Amino acid sequence: MSFYPTLAWKSARLAATLAAIDGGGSPGEFWLYSGQWPATPGDVTVEALQVVIVLPNPSGTVSGSTLTLEPNVQGARIGGGQITWGRLVNGAGLVLLDFIAGPGGLVLDSYVGAPGSLVRIKSAVFSE
Repeated sequence: MSFYPTLAWKSARLAATLAAIDGGGSPGEFWLYSGQWPATPGDVTVEALQVVIVLPNPSGTVSGSTLTLEPNVQGARIGGGQITWGRLVNGAGLVLLDFIAGPGGLVLDSYVGAPGSLVRIKSAVFSE
């Protein structure tokens, strides 16, 4: 069935997404990896974890058909590989979605660096 959702529907879905990110008893997190992302979101990956960025709670805001997660949140690198994709999890570690890192996805201040260097979120916007 094809349908065209209203702005209210889109806002409600994004509000539910925000509630899922902020649920789980602890703040949500971005887990950022190098290499290829899995075929299905949440599949086990053998790719190297590069950095974990812990989000504030609440982690963002919904306005109309856009969910904007808090920018300027940062984490220290674990690995030295290029960040190519990531995983958004809630506070209990439940995988919510996988995404590309870079233009059109999660925008970071750097995608390569040495272990211990900081990686900062420049933009994390979801639109319906």
